[in-house]
Amino acid sequence: MKKILFAMSICAAAFAYAQDNGAAANTGASATQQAVAAQPQENPAESLADLDLGSKVLDRFSAAVSVGFESEYVFRGIKNAGLSVTPQVDLGYDFGAGFAAYIGYWGNYEVANNNDRFEESDLYAGLTYTIKNITFDVGVINYIYPDNDDDEWEWKVAISYDTTELLGDFNVCPSIAYFYNNKLDANTIEVGLSYSAPVMKWINGDNWLSIDSSAVYGYVCREGQVGRAAGDYSYFQIKSDAVVSITSYCKWSIGIRYSLASNNSKNFIDPARLYPYDGCGSYVWFGSAISFGF
Repeated sequence: MKKILFAMSICAAAFAYAQDNGAAANTGASATQQAVAAQPQENPAESLADLDLGSKVLDRFSAAVSVGFESEYVFRGIKNAGLSVTPQVDLGYDFGAGFAAYIGYWGNYEVANNNDRFEESDLYAGLTYTIKNITFDVGVINYIYPDNDDDEWEWKVAISYDTTELLGDFNVCPSIAYFYNNKLDANTIEVGLSYSAPVMKWINGDNWLSIDSSAVYGYVCREGQVGRAAGDYSYFQIKSDAVVSITSYCKWSIGIRYSLASNNSKNFIDPARLYPYDGCGSYVWFGSAISFGF
């Protein structure tokens, strides 16, 4: 009898031990499930921008929109218009490995001359490649003149060098560009220098104000065509703007420009355009613009 009672007590203890272990295991599983349930769940993607791939693609885009006012419109030393509004839109995409593409629009709409207002719309696009601070630019420009239902195409090849890494705040960046206008059969070479002076940084360490300046010397050579005499001329233009960063996406600029062209530039005035300007000489004018971009 004692042996039977001892065996029954052993079984009861084993059963109780198994129940306790099972309860502990169930309690552990419930805690794990509760811990998982308590963790914050990621929100489902509502658009391509919410995906990593979409974000990376969108991060490579850049865009800028600006509206400017110029007291004169002087292009390559030749005056085409007086007081004008100049809107501009730029779009860019960075492919990586130094390659990028751009497309844009620029316009000039004269407002001061009531008799014969000048209008011009330019569409442009191109590809760039940058290696060790040197940028190569190949593009095309379409000049559209609504007044005489005429347009021109021009091809561009340019090289520029960013000296910021080499010279720091004293980065005078050189560039050279070649343009070919297929309608006018005109070749243009431009050599330029640009410089952005962080004047406010020099004063108190801030970066919201700079003086952006550029100087360009150009030479134009054209073969003889019907209605257009052969010849060449040279021009020189400088530009300097005070640029104020209102926000990280908005800038305002105002400045002065100067242009000087050789006397034979008057031979390059298009006879199809009867604008009230002599087209050559020296000009001083002012400009201002507000731009938004990211």
